[in-house]
Amino acid sequence: MAIRRSRDRAPGSAASRVFVVVTIAVAVLGALLAVLLVLDAQRAARAEAEGLTGSVARTIAAVPDIATALTGSDPSATLQPEAEQIMRTAGVDFVTIMTPDGIRVAHLDPSQIGQHYLGTIPEQPVALTEEFTGT
Repeated sequence: MAIRRSRDRAPGSAASRVFVVVTIAVAVLGALLAVLLVLDAQRAARAEAEGLTGSVARTIAAVPDIATALTGSDPSATLQPEAEQIMRTAGVDFVTIMTPDGIRVAHLDPSQIGQHYLGTIPEQPVALTEEFTGT
């Protein structure tokens, strides 16, 4: 009859090895779930921001006085105070109003008024969302 000595056995019991494997699996799954939740939260925040900015832009574009002021002799005198009021009440970080050819007439930074918009200006008026580093 062979007697097995304790030093001949593999370290740890089968139960402790199973525990380690289950613990590692739970940690990996938890980390994966955390990453997925963060990505989903970022997607939802972006969609909400796009919806809010799109609504504000469509509302501004629909105001007849804004279109009239754009064709006036000094559109910035009328539109800069309007843009500042919209920023305060709509909860957006900035509002830029520009002519159809991309010249800013209202901007968060007044030194940018009269400067050309750096982003995409479509040939025809369409809703457009883009993200890039501007002024």
